Amino acid sequence: MKILVSLLGCALLLGAADLGGKLKLDKSVTCNVTQKPLYQHPEWVAMAKMEDGKVYYFASFKTMMRYFFGISPEEQASIKDRYVVDYATLDMIDATKAYYVYGSHVVSSVGDDLIPFATKAEAEKFMEKNGGSRVMAFEQINKGLIDLLNMNF
Repeated sequence: MKILVSLLGCALLLGAADLGGKLKLDKSVTCNVTQKPLYQHPEWVAMAKMEDGKVYYFASFKTMMRYFFGISPEEQASIKDRYVVDYATLDMIDATKAYYVYGSHVVSSVGDDLIPFATKAEAEKFMEKNGGSRVMAFEQINKGLIDLLNMNF
């Protein structure tokens, strides 16, 4: 746990969200990876709740997964919950139960990304209007895909 705390530094940030509710961000909240302020693009924010109660914010789902795939298995195990903003409703949803659109021409504040939705039907509806090559469940997302989106070959 000490490794995780030192790796993340002072990433515990002020912000609040209820699952199924809208995310409320203080202007001081920044992405744990990019250090970008998040209040300007709340529709892309992702967050992780740790077993010790700390909350870490990310500029997008892709950024959260980039972080996740970069830490040790022990540190990964200390993540209790992951949340994303449903692109259709702007409500916070469980990231592990969401569906993600890959390949859309819509991009997040950090570039090509996976766009989260609470239901597969909403993701498919989005694809009809905005393009995309497939809808993916959380379990289908791997480090190779995140590296591709980040252009890390």
